[in-house]
Amino acid sequence: MADQDRQILNSNQFAEKQKIVRGKKRTSAVWNHYDLITKTDGAWGVCKYCKHEMKAHGHVGTTNARRHTEKCDAYVKYVQTNPTSNVVYDHNTYVKMFVESIIYHGYALSMVEHIKTIDLHRYLNPNVKDISRYTITKYVMGEHKSLLNEWDIEKKVFSITLDNASANDKMIEKLRKDVHSSSLLPLDGKYFHIRCVAHILNLIAQKGLQMIDASVKKLREVRFIDSSDARLSAFDKAILDCGDRTSFHGKFVLDVTTRWNSTYNMIRIALDAKEAIDLFILRGRELEMIFDEEWKELGIFVIFLNHFMILLNFFSSTQYPTSNSYLACVINIEKLLYDSHKDPSNAVRRMAKPMWEMFDKYWSEHSLILSFGLLLDPRYKMACLNDLYSSLYVPVAVEGKVNEIHSAFVALYECYAKNSQAHMVVQHSVMAKSDVDSYLNLPFVVDHDGFHILECWKEQSVSYPTLALMARDILAIPITFVASVSAFSAGEENGEEVLSVAREATTDDVANE
Repeated sequence: MADQDRQILNSNQFAEKQKIVRGKKRTSAVWNHYDLITKTDGAWGVCKYCKHEMKAHGHVGTTNARRHTEKCDAYVKYVQTNPTSNVVYDHNTYVKMFVESIIYHGYALSMVEHIKTIDLHRYLNPNVKDISRYTITKYVMGEHKSLLNEWDIEKKVFSITLDNASANDKMIEKLRKDVHSSSLLPLDGKYFHIRCVAHILNLIAQKGLQMIDASVKKLREVRFIDSSDARLSAFDKAILDCGDRTSFHGKFVLDVTTRWNSTYNMIRIALDAKEAIDLFILRGRELEMIFDEEWKELGIFVIFLNHFMILLNFFSSTQYPTSNSYLACVINIEKLLYDSHKDPSNAVRRMAKPMWEMFDKYWSEHSLILSFGLLLDPRYKMACLNDLYSSLYVPVAVEGKVNEIHSAFVALYECYAKNSQAHMVVQHSVMAKSDVDSYLNLPFVVDHDGFHILECWKEQSVSYPTLALMARDILAIPITFVASVSAFSAGEENGEEVLSVAREATTDDVANE
Protein backbone atom coordinates (compact mmCIF):
# COMPACT_ATOMS: atom_id res chain seq x y z
CA MET A 1 0.00 0.00 0.00
CA ALA A 2 1.30 3.46 -0.89
CA ASP A 3 2.48 5.75 1.91
CA GLN A 4 -0.20 8.27 0.99
CA ASP A 5 -2.94 5.65 1.34
CA ARG A 6 -1.50 4.47 4.65
CA GLN A 7 -1.59 8.03 5.89
CA ILE A 8 -5.25 8.34 4.82
CA LEU A 9 -6.23 5.14 6.60
CA ASN A 10 -4.32 5.83 9.80
CA SER A 11 -6.79 7.53 12.11
CA ASN A 12 -4.87 6.99 15.36
CA GLN A 13 -3.27 10.41 15.40
CA PHE A 14 -6.63 12.06 14.65
CA ALA A 15 -8.36 10.05 17.38
CA GLU A 16 -5.83 11.24 19.95
CA LYS A 17 -6.88 14.81 19.32
CA GLN A 18 -10.58 14.12 19.67
CA LYS A 19 -12.51 12.22 22.34
CA ILE A 20 -13.91 8.97 20.94
CA VAL A 21 -17.68 8.61 21.52
CA ARG A 22 -18.64 5.94 24.04
CA GLY A 23 -22.39 6.59 23.97
CA LYS A 24 -25.34 4.65 22.63
CA LYS A 25 -24.44 1.74 20.38
CA ARG A 26 -25.24 2.29 16.71
CA THR A 27 -26.50 -0.88 15.05
CA SER A 28 -26.24 0.18 11.39
CA ALA A 29 -23.27 -1.38 9.58
CA VAL A 30 -22.52 1.94 7.88
CA TRP A 31 -20.98 3.27 11.11
CA ASN A 32 -18.24 0.64 10.83
CA HIS A 33 -16.66 3.00 8.31
CA TYR A 34 -16.59 5.95 10.71
CA ASP A 35 -14.90 7.00 13.91
CA LEU A 36 -17.43 8.67 16.20
CA ILE A 37 -16.12 11.66 18.11
CA THR A 38 -17.61 14.23 20.46
CA LYS A 39 -17.53 17.95 19.81
CA THR A 40 -19.10 20.74 21.78
CA ASP A 41 -22.34 20.48 19.80
CA GLY A 42 -22.62 16.68 19.93
CA ALA A 43 -21.45 13.52 18.13
CA TRP A 44 -19.74 13.63 14.75
CA GLY A 45 -18.69 10.85 12.40
CA VAL A 46 -15.24 10.92 10.79
CA CYS A 47 -14.72 8.82 7.67
CA LYS A 48 -11.93 6.33 8.34
CA TYR A 49 -10.66 6.68 4.78
CA CYS A 50 -10.70 10.40 3.90
CA LYS A 51 -11.37 12.04 7.28
CA HIS A 52 -14.53 13.76 6.02
CA GLU A 53 -16.68 14.84 8.98
CA MET A 54 -20.48 14.76 9.24
CA LYS A 55 -22.97 15.33 12.03
CA ALA A 56 -24.05 12.13 13.84
CA HIS A 57 -26.21 13.50 16.64
CA GLY A 58 -29.84 14.52 17.01
CA HIS A 59 -32.23 12.97 14.49
CA VAL A 60 -29.55 12.33 11.88
CA GLY A 61 -30.01 8.96 10.18
CA THR A 62 -27.61 6.88 8.12
CA THR A 63 -28.49 8.11 4.62
CA ASN A 64 -25.79 10.76 4.33
CA ALA A 65 -23.16 8.50 5.86
CA ARG A 66 -24.05 5.69 3.45
CA ARG A 67 -23.99 8.01 0.43
CA HIS A 68 -20.59 9.38 1.39
CA THR A 69 -19.09 5.91 1.77
CA GLU A 70 -20.42 4.87 -1.64
CA LYS A 71 -18.76 7.89 -3.30
CA CYS A 72 -15.57 8.08 -1.21
CA ASP A 73 -12.50 7.69 -3.48
CA ALA A 74 -10.28 6.73 -0.56
CA TYR A 75 -12.74 3.98 0.40
CA VAL A 76 -12.73 2.66 -3.19
CA LYS A 77 -8.93 2.47 -3.11
CA TYR A 78 -9.09 0.70 0.22
CA VAL A 79 -11.52 -1.92 -1.09
CA GLN A 80 -9.40 -2.49 -4.18
CA THR A 81 -6.30 -3.18 -2.12
CA ASN A 82 -8.13 -5.01 0.71
CA PRO A 83 -10.90 -7.03 -1.00
CA THR A 84 -12.09 -8.84 2.16
CA SER A 85 -11.34 -6.35 4.90
CA ASN A 86 -14.57 -4.37 4.31
CA VAL A 87 -16.81 -7.33 5.15
CA VAL A 88 -18.17 -6.71 8.63
CA TYR A 89 -21.04 -8.95 9.73
CA ASP A 90 -23.29 -8.06 12.62
CA HIS A 91 -26.10 -10.58 13.16
CA ASN A 92 -28.49 -8.15 14.82
CA THR A 93 -28.11 -5.72 11.93
CA TYR A 94 -28.66 -8.56 9.46
CA VAL A 95 -31.89 -9.66 11.19
CA LYS A 96 -33.14 -6.07 11.42
CA MET A 97 -32.54 -5.46 7.71
CA PHE A 98 -34.17 -8.80 6.82
CA VAL A 99 -37.26 -7.86 8.85
CA GLU A 100 -37.47 -4.45 7.15
CA SER A 101 -37.18 -6.13 3.74
CA ILE A 102 -39.99 -8.60 4.51
CA ILE A 103 -42.33 -5.89 5.80
CA TYR A 104 -41.55 -3.38 3.05
CA HIS A 105 -41.96 -5.83 0.14
CA GLY A 106 -44.56 -8.13 1.68
CA TYR A 107 -42.39 -11.23 1.38
CA ALA A 108 -43.41 -14.57 2.86
CA LEU A 109 -41.91 -15.18 6.29
CA SER A 110 -40.75 -18.59 5.11
CA MET A 111 -38.28 -17.01 2.66
CA VAL A 112 -35.64 -16.99 5.42
CA GLU A 113 -35.53 -20.77 5.04
CA HIS A 114 -35.50 -20.81 1.23
CA ILE A 115 -32.31 -22.60 0.21
CA LYS A 116 -31.44 -20.14 -2.58
CA THR A 117 -31.89 -17.17 -0.28
CA ILE A 118 -29.52 -18.80 2.21
CA ASP A 119 -27.00 -19.57 -0.57
CA LEU A 120 -27.12 -15.96 -1.79
CA HIS A 121 -26.47 -14.50 1.65
CA ARG A 122 -23.69 -16.97 2.42
CA TYR A 123 -22.04 -16.04 -0.87
CA LEU A 124 -22.13 -12.37 0.10
CA ASN A 125 -20.79 -13.15 3.57
CA PRO A 126 -19.78 -16.63 4.81
CA ASN A 127 -20.35 -15.49 8.39
CA VAL A 128 -24.12 -15.14 7.94
CA LYS A 129 -26.09 -17.16 10.49
CA ASP A 130 -29.27 -19.00 9.53
CA ILE A 131 -32.63 -17.68 10.77
CA SER A 132 -35.71 -19.87 11.25
CA ARG A 133 -39.18 -18.76 10.20
CA TYR A 134 -40.22 -18.81 13.85
CA THR A 135 -37.45 -16.40 14.82
CA ILE A 136 -38.18 -14.02 11.96
CA THR A 137 -41.91 -14.15 12.79
CA LYS A 138 -41.14 -13.04 16.34
CA TYR A 139 -39.06 -10.10 15.08
CA VAL A 140 -41.61 -9.10 12.41
CA MET A 141 -44.50 -9.15 14.88
CA GLY A 142 -42.39 -7.18 17.34
CA GLU A 143 -41.74 -4.53 14.70
CA HIS A 144 -45.45 -4.38 13.82
CA LYS A 145 -46.38 -3.97 17.50
CA SER A 146 -43.82 -1.17 17.83
CA LEU A 147 -45.36 0.62 14.82
CA LEU A 148 -48.92 0.16 16.12
CA ASN A 149 -47.91 1.87 19.33
CA GLU A 150 -45.91 4.57 17.57
CA TRP A 151 -48.78 5.47 15.24
CA ASP A 152 -51.37 5.19 18.02
CA ILE A 153 -53.34 3.10 15.55
CA GLU A 154 -55.35 1.25 18.18
CA LYS A 155 -57.41 4.43 18.66
CA LYS A 156 -57.86 5.09 14.94
CA VAL A 157 -59.06 1.79 13.42
CA PHE A 158 -62.69 2.02 12.33
CA SER A 159 -63.16 -0.94 9.99
CA ILE A 160 -61.14 -3.42 7.96
CA THR A 161 -62.28 -4.85 4.62
CA LEU A 162 -61.00 -8.36 3.87
CA ASP A 163 -61.82 -11.48 1.91
CA ASN A 164 -62.76 -14.84 3.43
CA ALA A 165 -59.26 -16.25 4.02
CA SER A 166 -59.09 -18.06 7.36
CA ALA A 167 -55.77 -16.40 8.17
CA ASN A 168 -57.50 -13.03 7.93
CA ASP A 169 -60.23 -14.17 10.32
CA LYS A 170 -57.64 -15.16 12.92
CA MET A 171 -55.80 -11.88 12.46
CA ILE A 172 -59.03 -9.91 12.87
CA GLU A 173 -59.90 -11.72 16.10
CA LYS A 174 -56.49 -10.91 17.54
CA LEU A 175 -56.61 -7.31 16.37
CA ARG A 176 -60.14 -6.81 17.71
CA LYS A 177 -59.01 -7.86 21.19
CA ASP A 178 -55.97 -5.55 21.06
CA VAL A 179 -57.92 -2.58 19.71
CA HIS A 180 -61.27 -2.91 21.50
CA SER A 181 -60.19 -1.74 24.94
CA SER A 182 -58.69 1.56 23.75
CA SER A 183 -61.06 2.41 20.90
CA LEU A 184 -63.56 5.22 21.20
CA LEU A 185 -66.12 3.29 19.14
CA PRO A 186 -67.88 -0.07 19.67
CA LEU A 187 -65.76 -2.48 17.65
CA ASP A 188 -67.66 -5.76 17.71
CA GLY A 189 -68.14 -8.11 14.78
CA LYS A 190 -70.95 -6.04 13.30
CA TYR A 191 -68.89 -2.86 13.19
CA PHE A 192 -65.35 -3.94 12.58
CA HIS A 193 -64.74 -6.69 10.03
CA ILE A 194 -66.09 -5.94 6.53
CA ARG A 195 -66.06 -8.74 3.98
CA CYS A 196 -65.31 -7.85 0.38
CA VAL A 197 -68.69 -7.78 -1.42
CA ALA A 198 -67.31 -8.69 -4.84
CA HIS A 199 -65.40 -11.59 -3.32
CA ILE A 200 -68.48 -13.04 -1.65
CA LEU A 201 -70.48 -12.58 -4.86
CA ASN A 202 -67.83 -14.62 -6.65
CA LEU A 203 -67.97 -17.40 -4.06
CA ILE A 204 -71.77 -17.63 -4.31
CA ALA A 205 -71.80 -17.64 -8.12
CA GLN A 206 -68.97 -20.19 -8.29
CA LYS A 207 -71.10 -22.57 -6.19
CA GLY A 208 -73.88 -22.33 -8.76
CA LEU A 209 -71.44 -23.04 -11.58
CA GLN A 210 -70.35 -26.28 -9.93
CA MET A 211 -73.87 -27.68 -10.32
CA ILE A 212 -73.60 -27.67 -14.13
CA ASP A 213 -69.97 -28.75 -14.21
CA ALA A 214 -70.55 -31.70 -16.57
CA SER A 215 -72.14 -29.52 -19.25
CA VAL A 216 -69.43 -26.88 -18.91
CA LYS A 217 -66.68 -29.50 -19.28
CA LYS A 218 -68.19 -30.62 -22.58
CA LEU A 219 -68.29 -27.04 -23.79
CA ARG A 220 -64.68 -26.48 -22.81
CA GLU A 221 -63.62 -29.30 -25.09
CA VAL A 222 -64.62 -27.10 -28.02
CA ARG A 223 -61.39 -25.23 -27.29
CA PHE A 224 -59.72 -27.76 -29.57
CA ILE A 225 -61.31 -25.87 -32.47
CA ASP A 226 -58.32 -23.53 -32.54
CA SER A 227 -55.72 -26.31 -32.11
CA SER A 228 -55.24 -26.67 -35.88
CA ASP A 229 -56.00 -24.80 -39.10
CA ALA A 230 -58.08 -27.76 -40.30
CA ARG A 231 -60.43 -27.56 -37.29
CA LEU A 232 -60.73 -23.79 -37.61
CA SER A 233 -61.68 -24.17 -41.26
CA ALA A 234 -64.21 -26.88 -40.39
CA PHE A 235 -65.77 -24.64 -37.72
CA ASP A 236 -65.94 -21.66 -40.10
CA LYS A 237 -67.67 -23.89 -42.64
CA ALA A 238 -70.15 -25.05 -40.00
CA ILE A 239 -71.01 -21.41 -39.26
CA LEU A 240 -71.59 -20.69 -42.96
CA ASP A 241 -73.73 -23.82 -43.41
CA CYS A 242 -75.90 -22.83 -40.45
CA GLY A 243 -76.80 -19.57 -42.18
CA ASP A 244 -79.60 -17.72 -40.44
CA ARG A 245 -79.82 -20.35 -37.72
CA THR A 246 -76.86 -18.82 -35.86
CA SER A 247 -76.12 -15.27 -34.84
CA PHE A 248 -72.52 -16.09 -34.01
CA HIS A 249 -69.73 -14.06 -35.57
CA GLY A 250 -66.14 -13.94 -34.40
CA LYS A 251 -64.20 -16.34 -32.20
CA PHE A 252 -65.18 -18.79 -29.51
CA VAL A 253 -64.14 -17.47 -26.07
CA LEU A 254 -62.47 -19.80 -23.59
CA ASP A 255 -62.73 -19.37 -19.84
CA VAL A 256 -60.42 -19.36 -16.84
CA THR A 257 -61.78 -22.25 -14.82
CA THR A 258 -61.30 -20.50 -11.47
CA ARG A 259 -63.25 -17.38 -12.54
CA TRP A 260 -66.99 -17.85 -12.88
CA ASN A 261 -67.53 -14.62 -14.78
CA SER A 262 -65.21 -15.78 -17.57
CA THR A 263 -67.19 -19.06 -17.72
CA TYR A 264 -70.37 -16.98 -17.88
CA ASN A 265 -69.00 -15.09 -20.91
CA MET A 266 -67.85 -18.31 -22.57
CA ILE A 267 -71.31 -19.87 -22.24
CA ARG A 268 -73.10 -16.67 -23.31
CA ILE A 269 -71.11 -16.49 -26.55
CA ALA A 270 -71.33 -20.25 -27.14
CA LEU A 271 -75.13 -20.11 -26.94
CA ASP A 272 -75.09 -17.84 -30.00
CA ALA A 273 -72.98 -20.47 -31.77
CA LYS A 274 -75.01 -23.50 -30.60
CA GLU A 275 -76.03 -24.74 -34.05
CA ALA A 276 -72.52 -24.31 -35.46
CA ILE A 277 -70.91 -26.10 -32.51
CA ASP A 278 -73.38 -28.99 -32.78
CA LEU A 279 -72.72 -29.30 -36.53
CA PHE A 280 -68.96 -29.15 -36.03
CA ILE A 281 -69.08 -31.92 -33.38
CA LEU A 282 -71.42 -34.05 -35.51
CA ARG A 283 -69.21 -33.84 -38.58
CA GLY A 284 -65.87 -34.29 -36.83
CA ARG A 285 -66.98 -36.92 -34.31
CA GLU A 286 -63.92 -36.04 -32.20
CA LEU A 287 -65.82 -34.42 -29.34
CA GLU A 288 -68.65 -35.54 -27.09
CA MET A 289 -72.05 -34.27 -28.24
CA ILE A 290 -73.74 -31.57 -26.16
CA PHE A 291 -77.38 -32.60 -25.83
CA ASP A 292 -80.35 -30.23 -25.99
CA GLU A 293 -81.06 -30.66 -22.29
CA GLU A 294 -77.49 -29.63 -21.52
CA TRP A 295 -77.76 -26.58 -23.79
CA LYS A 296 -80.94 -25.67 -21.94
CA GLU A 297 -79.12 -25.99 -18.62
CA LEU A 298 -76.33 -23.72 -19.87
CA GLY A 299 -78.90 -21.15 -20.99
CA ILE A 300 -80.59 -21.19 -17.57
CA PHE A 301 -77.20 -20.63 -15.96
CA VAL A 302 -76.58 -17.50 -18.05
CA ILE A 303 -80.04 -16.05 -17.36
CA PHE A 304 -79.90 -16.80 -13.64
CA LEU A 305 -76.39 -15.51 -13.03
CA ASN A 306 -76.91 -12.43 -15.16
CA HIS A 307 -78.13 -10.75 -11.94
CA PHE A 308 -74.78 -11.54 -10.32
CA MET A 309 -72.91 -10.31 -13.37
CA ILE A 310 -74.67 -6.94 -13.22
CA LEU A 311 -73.83 -6.56 -9.52
CA LEU A 312 -70.25 -7.73 -10.03
CA ASN A 313 -69.73 -5.18 -12.80
CA PHE A 314 -71.13 -2.49 -10.52
CA PHE A 315 -68.89 -3.40 -7.60
CA SER A 316 -65.91 -3.76 -9.92
CA SER A 317 -66.36 -0.34 -11.49
CA THR A 318 -63.85 2.46 -11.23
CA GLN A 319 -66.27 4.44 -9.05
CA TYR A 320 -65.28 2.44 -5.93
CA PRO A 321 -68.79 1.87 -4.50
CA THR A 322 -68.94 2.11 -0.74
CA SER A 323 -71.20 1.31 2.18
CA ASN A 324 -74.38 3.05 0.93
CA SER A 325 -74.55 0.38 -1.83
CA TYR A 326 -74.15 -2.62 0.47
CA LEU A 327 -77.59 -3.37 1.89
CA ALA A 328 -79.52 -3.13 -1.38
CA CYS A 329 -77.02 -5.52 -2.99
CA VAL A 330 -77.24 -8.11 -0.22
CA ILE A 331 -81.04 -8.04 0.05
CA ASN A 332 -81.47 -8.26 -3.74
CA ILE A 333 -79.27 -11.37 -3.82
CA GLU A 334 -81.12 -12.82 -0.83
CA LYS A 335 -84.44 -12.19 -2.56
CA LEU A 336 -83.21 -13.80 -5.79
CA LEU A 337 -82.00 -16.94 -4.02
CA TYR A 338 -85.10 -17.16 -1.84
CA ASP A 339 -87.42 -16.99 -4.85
CA SER A 340 -85.30 -19.57 -6.68
CA HIS A 341 -86.34 -22.23 -4.18
CA LYS A 342 -89.86 -21.98 -5.66
CA ASP A 343 -88.76 -21.79 -9.31
CA PRO A 344 -90.52 -24.30 -11.61
CA SER A 345 -87.17 -25.22 -13.18
CA ASN A 346 -85.39 -28.06 -11.43
CA ALA A 347 -82.06 -26.74 -12.77
CA VAL A 348 -82.60 -23.38 -11.06
CA ARG A 349 -83.57 -24.99 -7.75
CA ARG A 350 -80.57 -27.32 -7.92
CA MET A 351 -78.26 -24.42 -8.66
CA ALA A 352 -79.71 -22.14 -5.99
CA LYS A 353 -79.38 -24.57 -3.07
CA PRO A 354 -75.56 -24.48 -2.65
CA MET A 355 -75.58 -20.78 -3.51
CA TRP A 356 -78.00 -20.14 -0.67
CA GLU A 357 -75.76 -22.09 1.72
CA MET A 358 -72.80 -19.94 0.73
CA PHE A 359 -74.88 -16.77 1.12
CA ASP A 360 -76.03 -17.88 4.56
CA LYS A 361 -72.44 -18.54 5.63
CA TYR A 362 -71.31 -14.95 5.05
CA TRP A 363 -74.42 -12.77 4.88
CA SER A 364 -77.02 -14.39 7.13
CA GLU A 365 -76.53 -11.36 9.39
CA HIS A 366 -76.40 -8.04 7.62
CA SER A 367 -73.53 -5.78 8.63
CA LEU A 368 -74.92 -3.02 10.84
CA ILE A 369 -72.17 -0.55 10.08
CA LEU A 370 -72.69 -0.97 6.32
CA SER A 371 -76.46 -0.73 6.73
CA PHE A 372 -75.89 2.72 8.21
CA GLY A 373 -74.56 3.76 4.83
CA LEU A 374 -78.08 3.52 3.43
CA LEU A 375 -79.46 5.75 6.20
CA LEU A 376 -76.73 8.30 5.49
CA ASP A 377 -77.66 8.42 1.81
CA PRO A 378 -80.08 11.38 1.58
CA ARG A 379 -81.72 9.83 -1.49
CA TYR A 380 -82.98 6.77 0.41
CA LYS A 381 -82.83 6.78 4.24
CA MET A 382 -85.53 4.92 6.24
CA ALA A 383 -88.05 4.62 3.40
CA CYS A 384 -85.66 2.55 1.30
CA LEU A 385 -84.78 0.45 4.34
CA ASN A 386 -88.46 -0.39 4.83
CA ASP A 387 -88.96 -1.20 1.14
CA LEU A 388 -85.96 -3.53 1.00
CA TYR A 389 -86.96 -5.54 4.06
CA SER A 390 -90.61 -5.60 3.00
CA SER A 391 -89.58 -7.49 -0.14
CA LEU A 392 -88.38 -10.35 2.06
CA TYR A 393 -90.18 -10.40 5.40
CA VAL A 394 -93.61 -10.11 6.97
CA PRO A 395 -94.48 -6.69 8.50
CA VAL A 396 -93.65 -7.71 12.09
CA ALA A 397 -90.18 -8.90 11.10
CA VAL A 398 -89.64 -5.78 8.98
CA GLU A 399 -90.46 -3.56 11.95
CA GLY A 400 -88.03 -5.46 14.18
CA LYS A 401 -85.14 -5.26 11.73
CA VAL A 402 -85.69 -1.58 10.94
CA ASN A 403 -85.88 -0.71 14.65
CA GLU A 404 -82.68 -2.64 15.31
CA ILE A 405 -80.77 -0.66 12.69
CA HIS A 406 -82.27 2.66 13.81
CA SER A 407 -81.40 2.01 17.49
CA ALA A 408 -77.84 0.99 16.66
CA PHE A 409 -77.50 4.07 14.45
CA VAL A 410 -78.54 6.32 17.34
CA ALA A 411 -76.13 4.51 19.69
CA LEU A 412 -73.24 5.07 17.31
CA TYR A 413 -74.27 8.72 16.96
CA GLU A 414 -74.02 9.10 20.75
CA CYS A 415 -70.48 7.65 20.70
CA TYR A 416 -69.48 10.16 18.05
CA ALA A 417 -71.16 13.02 19.84
CA LYS A 418 -69.39 12.31 23.12
CA ASN A 419 -65.98 12.16 21.49
CA SER A 420 -66.21 14.83 18.81
CA GLN A 421 -65.37 18.51 18.97
CA ALA A 422 -68.75 19.23 17.41
CA HIS A 423 -70.61 18.05 20.55
CA MET A 424 -68.32 17.63 23.52
CA VAL A 425 -71.14 16.44 25.79
CA VAL A 426 -74.46 14.77 25.11
CA GLN A 427 -76.44 14.83 28.34
CA HIS A 428 -79.44 12.81 27.20
CA SER A 429 -79.94 10.17 24.54
CA VAL A 430 -83.17 11.95 23.67
CA MET A 431 -81.13 14.82 22.28
CA ALA A 432 -79.21 12.44 20.05
CA LYS A 433 -82.36 10.72 18.86
CA SER A 434 -84.04 14.03 18.03
CA ASP A 435 -80.99 15.14 16.01
CA VAL A 436 -80.98 11.87 14.07
CA ASP A 437 -84.73 11.99 13.48
CA SER A 438 -84.46 15.60 12.35
CA TYR A 439 -82.12 14.52 9.55
CA LEU A 440 -84.15 11.42 8.68
CA ASN A 441 -87.29 13.55 8.34
CA LEU A 442 -85.71 15.93 5.85
CA PRO A 443 -87.08 15.74 2.27
CA PHE A 444 -85.29 13.24 0.04
CA VAL A 445 -82.55 14.53 -2.22
CA VAL A 446 -83.44 13.94 -5.87
CA ASP A 447 -81.05 11.52 -7.55
CA HIS A 448 -79.24 12.80 -10.64
CA ASP A 449 -76.10 12.05 -12.66
CA GLY A 450 -73.99 14.66 -10.89
CA PHE A 451 -74.98 13.58 -7.37
CA HIS A 452 -71.99 13.17 -5.04
CA ILE A 453 -72.85 11.89 -1.59
CA LEU A 454 -69.78 13.25 0.19
CA GLU A 455 -70.28 16.68 -1.33
CA CYS A 456 -73.84 16.55 -0.05
CA TRP A 457 -72.63 15.82 3.48
CA LYS A 458 -70.04 18.56 3.25
CA GLU A 459 -72.91 20.98 2.75
CA GLN A 460 -74.80 19.44 5.71
CA SER A 461 -71.81 19.61 8.07
CA VAL A 462 -72.96 22.91 9.58
CA SER A 463 -76.49 21.74 10.33
CA TYR A 464 -75.53 18.20 11.37
CA PRO A 465 -71.84 18.23 12.36
CA THR A 466 -71.83 14.91 14.22
CA LEU A 467 -73.74 13.09 11.50
CA ALA A 468 -71.29 14.58 9.00
CA LEU A 469 -68.43 13.00 10.94
CA MET A 470 -70.23 9.66 10.85
CA ALA A 471 -70.84 10.03 7.13
CA ARG A 472 -67.17 10.81 6.57
CA ASP A 473 -66.11 7.53 8.22
CA ILE A 474 -68.92 5.18 7.20
CA LEU A 475 -69.24 6.26 3.57
CA ALA A 476 -65.48 5.96 3.16
CA ILE A 477 -65.50 2.23 3.99
CA PRO A 478 -64.44 0.27 0.89
CA ILE A 479 -66.65 -2.78 0.49
CA THR A 480 -64.74 -4.40 -2.35
CA PHE A 481 -61.29 -4.76 -3.88
CA VAL A 482 -61.71 -3.11 -7.27
CA ALA A 483 -58.21 -3.70 -8.56
CA SER A 484 -58.10 -7.47 -8.02
CA VAL A 485 -61.57 -8.07 -9.40
CA SER A 486 -60.96 -5.87 -12.43
CA ALA A 487 -57.78 -7.76 -13.17
CA PHE A 488 -59.56 -10.98 -14.09
CA SER A 489 -62.43 -9.18 -15.81
CA ALA A 490 -60.17 -7.22 -18.17
CA GLY A 491 -60.70 -7.92 -21.83
CA GLU A 492 -63.87 -9.96 -21.37
CA GLU A 493 -66.44 -7.21 -21.87
CA ASN A 494 -66.07 -7.25 -25.66
CA GLY A 495 -65.34 -10.95 -25.93
CA GLU A 496 -61.64 -10.35 -26.50
CA GLU A 497 -60.28 -12.91 -24.07
CA VAL A 498 -59.39 -15.81 -26.38
CA LEU A 499 -57.26 -18.22 -24.38
CA SER A 500 -55.01 -20.78 -25.97
CA VAL A 501 -54.91 -24.37 -24.73
CA ALA A 502 -51.42 -23.77 -23.36
CA ARG A 503 -52.47 -20.64 -21.44
CA GLU A 504 -55.45 -22.31 -19.78
CA ALA A 505 -53.33 -25.31 -18.83
CA THR A 506 -50.84 -22.96 -17.22
CA THR A 507 -53.66 -21.14 -15.41
CA ASP A 508 -55.03 -24.41 -14.02
CA ASP A 509 -51.59 -25.51 -12.87
CA VAL A 510 -50.99 -22.28 -11.01
CA ALA A 511 -54.47 -22.31 -9.45
CA ASN A 512 -53.97 -25.84 -8.14
CA GLU A 513 -50.59 -25.16 -6.51
